[in-house]
Amino acid sequence: MNAIEKIESVLKFGRIDSHSVRVRARAVYLVGLVFVISQLGNQIGMFLSYGEIVFDHYVSAAAACLVLAAVYGLRYTLNFPFYAIFYSALIVIGIMAAAVPDHTGINSALLPLFLLGSVAAGFICGTRAIAGYYAVAIAAIWYLYSVSVSAPPGGMYEAAAFTERNFHRAFQCSIGLTMMSVICALFSHTMHEAFGTLEEKIDRAEENDREKTQFLANMSHELRTPMNGIIGISEILMETELDAEQIEMTAMVNQSGEALVGLISNALLFSQIESGSVKLTQDPFVLEKMMRKAAAPHRVLAAQKRLGFRLNIPENIPPMYIGDSQRLQHVVSSLIDNAVKFTAKGEVNISLSVTPQKTGKQRLLFTVKDTGIGIDNTKLDMIFDRFRQADESRKRNFGGTGLGLTVARGLMDLMGGEVSAMSRLGSGSIFCIKVDLEAADLAAQPTPKDIDAFRAA
Repeated sequence: MNAIEKIESVLKFGRIDSHSVRVRARAVYLVGLVFVISQLGNQIGMFLSYGEIVFDHYVSAAAACLVLAAVYGLRYTLNFPFYAIFYSALIVIGIMAAAVPDHTGINSALLPLFLLGSVAAGFICGTRAIAGYYAVAIAAIWYLYSVSVSAPPGGMYEAAAFTERNFHRAFQCSIGLTMMSVICALFSHTMHEAFGTLEEKIDRAEENDREKTQFLANMSHELRTPMNGIIGISEILMETELDAEQIEMTAMVNQSGEALVGLISNALLFSQIESGSVKLTQDPFVLEKMMRKAAAPHRVLAAQKRLGFRLNIPENIPPMYIGDSQRLQHVVSSLIDNAVKFTAKGEVNISLSVTPQKTGKQRLLFTVKDTGIGIDNTKLDMIFDRFRQADESRKRNFGGTGLGLTVARGLMDLMGGEVSAMSRLGSGSIFCIKVDLEAADLAAQPTPKDIDAFRAA
């Protein structure tokens, strides 16, 4: 988290949903931040000049504290007219305090401060604030001129020349302030109007996205029901007396149905993740059983492609863990599916390592390594984007919707884990899943006899 994000966190920017309001709020604290930093420099400059702490130091410190308190008020209020008036008043009062006592009128050091007021008012509040500030600032400029005219005679002042010079300064400052105020008003109006339009379009797009996500979820759910029926009937049909050709065709129907159910499941999960409706369970499960179930559907395809297929599970780990085994199995299965799909020769290795953590949980690291076509390093992040593959032309050769890895990352984010990838084009890929889970209570752990019976099955 950078410095700006930390400040926004303290000021509770997370509660601001509107982009245009967020821009106004940032303008408030950035103007305040610049003011406080300038006063710190002013403190140092005055000390070097006077050689001691004087009354002006206390005035400067008080002003900085007042600004900090006002900016901190963003936690509680987003009253932008107040901040526009506050900063405008601060600028005008500061100029008056510097110029009135010495009857100096307008000088080059004060002009930027006058112009800053128009900029701050425009960013924070808009054209009305600029108009209000402009009226006050013009009055202040000519008031300072009138004060300079009444300067006491003698000393460093030559009355006629000083008065004439101050008139021209006040006139030029008025012209400069008018030009700056007009420019700021036009820019401010355009900026805030653009933000309002953009925000409206974003809200409309988000609403459309929610509607499409809900439609996708409904369609996916409706499609799964008849597909499950097709798969079930085809499995029953294969158990009847069929000739070789009929068995082959029925098996193709079954495999196609399984593939389609996988696509529908991914689409359904994706829509649920997008809408935030995925609910994770926390139940005890046998880790080895989950991994074998995740790998089983892909072992057949690997054999058909004559690939090596290895599943390495350590024996000296707790057999049972607490978590959502169905979602975890889906993620592991997605990575194995990708590995087998993009590997033409060689092997696919699935391994597991477990490391105890200080929190008392166990860190599970699932690794899926293949000798496939690999991925260009510059495109590794892209593969986790929805509907994307590292090379769009691969869809023609390997198929897929580009949702598998997106769903995997979404589920791992929900579980507090992460999924990552390492690869080099033409040299295979390594995908890793890292997640911390709690081992199930020892009383609920299966006995060695249960585990042996499971492995034998």
